[in-house]
Amino acid sequence: MSPVTVDAPIMRDAAAGPARDTSPARSSRRPTAHRAHFVPEQPSVEPNQSETHDPTGAACMSVQNILNVRNIRAARERRMDRATAIFVDGIGTAAATSGILTQLQGRIFALLYLHPKPLALEDIAAELQQSKSNISVTIRGLVEWHLVRLTPVAGSRKDHYEAATNFWRVMQEVMERRFRWNLRQALAAAAEAERALADSGSGRDAPSSETKAFVTGRLTGLRLFFTAVDVAIGAFTQGKVVDGETLRNVVPLAAPVQKRR
Repeated sequence: MSPVTVDAPIMRDAAAGPARDTSPARSSRRPTAHRAHFVPEQPSVEPNQSETHDPTGAACMSVQNILNVRNIRAARERRMDRATAIFVDGIGTAAATSGILTQLQGRIFALLYLHPKPLALEDIAAELQQSKSNISVTIRGLVEWHLVRLTPVAGSRKDHYEAATNFWRVMQEVMERRFRWNLRQALAAAAEAERALADSGSGRDAPSSETKAFVTGRLTGLRLFFTAVDVAIGAFTQGKVVDGETLRNVVPLAAPVQKRR
């Protein structure tokens, strides 16, 4: 048999691997290396903005953490004694049922009343374990009722507060703004009802004489009683002694009794 001869170019192509496609369509594609150059421009590999370093934000968080730690330490160091705690809780409970103050307002007043020096807002907040903003809003009502007053402290720009000790002035404010105002509203309503009853005339829709007499007696009794209480409150707020005999001399407490037929 004659030996099989292999063409040399064919052997060289087999050793070099598969033949490359040199067509124009294939050669127009981007090479793989050139495509890899655009990978960093994809959104998936862009750096996250939230992960960037913000020195201002980090500094603010650091300062806030330091302040929180200082407030906690200050609250532990200034833990009120047992007598003060009992008084603060008791006055807070009484204020909550007064209809005038809230429980927190009562606690603030009690704390300031037993403290020898004025306290700043952050000190009050630390003692009562409240936020400074909550204390700042709540204490305004106490200032309006003259139960707490703003007191300047030398060398400090902070607002300091102390409790009022003139209870006659406090009671006068409470009586005038709370109870006496309500009494005068009741007196005005009774007087207006009496005028309307007198102007009712004698028409078909007018009340009968018995009804008029009954309503007049009731309104007169209410008006006389609240007038006496109004006078008593005025005397009390001025530090005067008020007794039953004085009230009887001012106005008769009993309305005239209507005789039944």
